[in-house]
Parts: sequence; C-alpha cells; structure tokens
Amino acid sequence: MDAIILHHGIRKSKDERIFALQFEGNLLTEEITHLRLEVWASSIHELNDLADSRSEQISQLQSEVGRHKTRLAALSRDEDLMKYLARARVRILSHYVHNFC
Repeated sequence: MDAIILHHGIRKSKDERIFALQFEGNLLTEEITHLRLEVWASSIHELNDLADSRSEQISQLQSEVGRHKTRLAALSRDEDLMKYLARARVRILSHYVHNFC
C-alpha cells in the first residue's frame, strides 16, 4: 500500500510526503541563504567601520608626528629643517584637502 496513516487518521501518499519534505528543505535552504547574506552584509559593514576608525587614528597620529618633528626642528634651531618640514606639511594638507573634495 502506497499510503500511510498520519496523526488524526489523515492519509498521505508517498509522493505527497516526498513533495512536502522537498518543499520544507527548500524553505530551510532559503532561510540559510538569507541568514548567510545578513551575516555577510553585517561583516562588511563592521569591516568598513573598522577601516574608517583606523584611518582616522592614522591621520591623527601622522599629524601628531608632524607636530613633534616641527617642535624638534624648532628646538634645534635648524632653519633648513623647519622649511623642509613646513613644505612637507603643506603637501600633506593639500593632498588631504584634494582627497576630501
């Protein structure tokens, strides 16, 4: 006999059971795919946030290094070094402004 008795006396054929299981499997596959995409998108967002925060920290540290170099040059009273550092800062700032615009 090709039919079985389920709960409450409902009969289903073998083909109907197979179809129901395949349908349920497809739903689970779709759910897994959706969850994977959510995790992937969340990971990309977190990575971008981390990169942005690191970029900001690097810029701050570079600025601080520049200030310290200028201070050291001023303390050593080396005019050539002061001029060099001033030109370098202008190049850095113009590069920053160019990238910002």
